[in-house]
Amino acid sequence: MITNSTLIRNLRKSLKLSRKQEFILIGTLLGDGSLLPNSWGKNYRLSLRQGALQKEYLFWKYNIFKTWKDNLRLKSSLERIYKIKVLIIKDHGKPRLYISGKNDIRKFLSIIKPYCLKLFDYKFP
Repeated sequence: MITNSTLIRNLRKSLKLSRKQEFILIGTLLGDGSLLPNSWGKNYRLSLRQGALQKEYLFWKYNIFKTWKDNLRLKSSLERIYKIKVLIIKDHGKPRLYISGKNDIRKFLSIIKPYCLKLFDYKFP
């Protein structure tokens, strides 16, 4: 797990999403992104899965966010924009973003759910 060192705190203060990145992130959460629970059902991560036909789309999205170093920057942005605590946890050796705590999960879902079509209800716990 990543600690809250001075380096991390200073990096977090310097991070800013452009308006374009912010809109794409929100669209991702409302569209092809889904929240997946961990095995205990207490924390959730953003997951993007695309088929080979969407390879160009994924690289387009990657290019939008490539100036960002890793999950740490996304974590910081989500905390700053939405005031929701996000953890970075290693899962099978890969860093994953988790929204922890029932209040933060409820807050996050209450922010995005009103904008989602009913057909996307399956994406929410």
